Amino acid sequence: DRDRFELCWIVDFPFFEWNEDEKKIDFAHNPFSMPQGGIDALNGEDLLGIKAFQYDMVCNGFEIASGGIRNHLPETMVKAFETVGLNRETVEQRFGGLYRAFQYGAPPHGGMAAGID
Repeated sequence: DRDRFELCWIVDFPFFEWNEDEKKIDFAHNPFSMPQGGIDALNGEDLLGIKAFQYDMVCNGFEIASGGIRNHLPETMVKAFETVGLNRETVEQRFGGLYRAFQYGAPPHGGMAAGID
């Protein structure tokens, strides 16, 4: 019905996906989101079944807002990146500012922003 606004939340984003070209697991979307289940899920066997704490709000088929909960735990962040083939040294080199800041402790945090996709 074109005369109505229909809203929905998308909440079941996969954290990882299979990269057929490279024949490996890769991040499905935002690598800095918190995986549901945390490090325990990352240490489990069903890596492709892990969901991310990511959210989209959709209106009539158009994304109008997006957000999520950020991964604020350094060891969980390293484990997630190791899963896709990046070792701790590479994580520290490429994302050192964030990695070092989280060593001091950070509360769970997230956000959401409006925008039309």
